[in-house]
Amino acid sequence: MEKKEYPFDLEQMFKTSEWLYDRMWDYWTLNLGAYSWISEWWETQMTNMIEHNRSTRSEMMRVAQEMSGQMRKSSAGLDQMLKDMTRASLETMYNLSDDKKAAKQS
Repeated sequence: MEKKEYPFDLEQMFKTSEWLYDRMWDYWTLNLGAYSWISEWWETQMTNMIEHNRSTRSEMMRVAQEMSGQMRKSSAGLDQMLKDMTRASLETMYNLSDDKKAAKQS
């Protein structure tokens, strides 16, 4: 059988084609690796964010409980102060009334 002549180098085209397929698979593998890396990076970031949110929530609850305790103590002190002031005002008012009554009776 006679070798047919082409206006191009058929063997060179096959080699180039094979080289291109090899590069395609190299890029495919590279992209899979990049996808894997990006997925792992996102997972790490999300895990860090969840942990940060957890610790922030815990700290916020601690501060809120502490503030609640302080407000309760302050409220108790304010209640006592209002009771004392009311008692003193009423005593003063009734003592003055008694003094006025006593003055009128004299």
